[in-house]
Amino acid sequence: MLIVRRVLFVVFVLAVAVFAWLWWTRPVRVDMAAYVPADSLIYFEANSLPEIVSAVTSTDDWRELRTRASGA
Repeated sequence: MLIVRRVLFVVFVLAVAVFAWLWWTRPVRVDMAAYVPADSLIYFEANSLPEIVSAVTSTDDWRELRTRASGA
């Protein structure tokens, strides 16, 4: 029984350490415009790639292309 307690304690401590490390190193939103060179012609920022993919694939042209590609 003592070995089981020690193993559970070690697993718990490791889980807490991993959680704390993940929380400490979580990504923080920053203003990406600060990283753009001053002489750039175009600046494109994407905050949510799933939203962009959803917007592109929900257009009528995309649906037509998908039906042509599937051969239906």
